[in-house]
Amino acid sequence: MEVMRVPQNHRVALATFYLVRNARHWWESVQRRYQDLSAITWQLFRAAFDSQYYPLAYQNLKMEEFVQLEQGAMTVLEYEKKFNELSKYCILLVEDRIRNASCLP
Repeated sequence: MEVMRVPQNHRVALATFYLVRNARHWWESVQRRYQDLSAITWQLFRAAFDSQYYPLAYQNLKMEEFVQLEQGAMTVLEYEKKFNELSKYCILLVEDRIRNASCLP
């Protein structure tokens, strides 16, 4: 959404346009809870979507996997791929690591 510079007030419509099958049914059930659909902000949509498709238990599991991640026998490229894959579950930890690393001489 940032790359395409989609305005906040159009993001829900764009994202939900691409939902199909079960995701489309889920979205329709969410919409039925609101009399005024314009009340569904991007933040609200993301929270509902993440809650549905990335339950907290799953996010916690992935966060723990990220915290325990070590290169071990992986190549640097394999490690980087795994790091990036898991980092989306711990944005605050990643930002903290980047901030601390940028302070190093």
